[in-house]
Order: sequence, then structure tokens, then C-alpha cells
Amino acid sequence: MAAKPSGNKSVLVIGLGRFGGSVAATLDQMGQDVLAVDKNPELVARWSAHLPTIQADMTDVLAIEQIDASQFDTAVVAIGDSIEASVIITGNLLDAGV
Repeated sequence: MAAKPSGNKSVLVIGLGRFGGSVAATLDQMGQDVLAVDKNPELVARWSAHLPTIQADMTDVLAIEQIDASQFDTAVVAIGDSIEASVIITGNLLDAGV
């Protein structure tokens, strides 16, 4: 289980492609507490030097429970290559109370 972020707002960013990575980096620069998640290990490795990252498939409800997604103030779903995955993840986050 991830530790509860401390600071202004805690934001879960799902997807570390061009859009998600940019959003996560900008939020981090603004002083927000960011946790970035992607299922692609290469993207997670690339961003891990700059942001807290986790490799996980967020379409899996267990992954959402394991990172305790309900602790975050908000989430950004930035999955550009699969509308189906975006819808599933958004539904899972809503069910978790995010």
C-alpha cells in the first residue's frame, strides 16, 4: 500500500505517455503530490528519476486497491491508446471513491 501523500493536493496520474507524463511533471513542478502509474515498464523507468512511479495495470481492480487510490484527491486518466481501458479505469476509480 502506498503511503498517503502530504502537501497541497494529491493527484494520481494514470498513463505516462506524452500527455500523462507532461501533466504529471507539471503538477509536480506546481508542488502537488503526484503518483504516476503506467503498465509499461519502460515508461515507468523513464519517469522514475523525476516522479514517484508505480508499474501497474489499473484496469485491474486489485491494482487500484493495492495503491489505495481512494487516498488521492483527484485522478487524471491519460490513456491515449485505448478508450476501453480509459473507461474501465475511470469506472474503477469512481467505485474506489476517487
